[in-house]
Amino acid sequence: MDKKAILILLIILIAVTAFYLWGETKIPQDKEGVEEFVAYYEGNQMERAITEYLLNQKQFGWKTKDNSQNFCVVESLDPEKELFPLYFWTYCGEYILDGDWVKTLSGSSGPVKIDYPNELSFYNPNRFSYEAPGDGSHYSEDIKIIFPELVQERIFNFDRKEIISRAEKIAFINMMSWELIKSAINNCEAESIFQAHNRNVAAELKNGEKLFFIEPQIDDIFELVKSAEPRCGKILMATE
Repeated sequence: MDKKAILILLIILIAVTAFYLWGETKIPQDKEGVEEFVAYYEGNQMERAITEYLLNQKQFGWKTKDNSQNFCVVESLDPEKELFPLYFWTYCGEYILDGDWVKTLSGSSGPVKIDYPNELSFYNPNRFSYEAPGDGSHYSEDIKIIFPELVQERIFNFDRKEIISRAEKIAFINMMSWELIKSAINNCEAESIFQAHNRNVAAELKNGEKLFFIEPQIDDIFELVKSAEPRCGKILMATE
């Protein structure tokens, strides 16, 4: 992502912070949250493929409310390991916008083993598989079965506060960007939209500004554009 795009995301944070200045705010006021979102949005190709895969599994991608959005964040438990199977701590949360922050409706945090054919040079979501420990009394026993000894030690000492905080920041910035593009499309301010197969969306406005976000469901952006075109005219659309 270029410097202009990062600047626009910073402007989003500053504008929202100013809007809520009258009351207590939890909005991150430095560039840390933006950088985390940029890393998540552009992402390591493998990590983005894994998070998309997890979100399509019932254990990680559930919903309790129709207008919520889900995000998964992963952190390697063995960063030096390059070949599958790989071991991650994962946090998946379900969020809605709630005033000046996001509200977590539900969340799940824990270790997971991800496997994929190492001979493939691309990531097909249908070729991933995972193993995760069970709940309750099976948890410790399953960890010893699924994970190597070094990873077991890291699992039992993992501090989940940071990964949960990171997921909240990513959810907030993405959901604010989604609200901004919806408003721009409805107000006939959108010039062009590009959608990637992993739900990444890049939008350029008529004033030259750019927005980057992850749509809640694939093709949601197309539905918005389609509903606005009778009033706004043709909006350039592209997809990979």
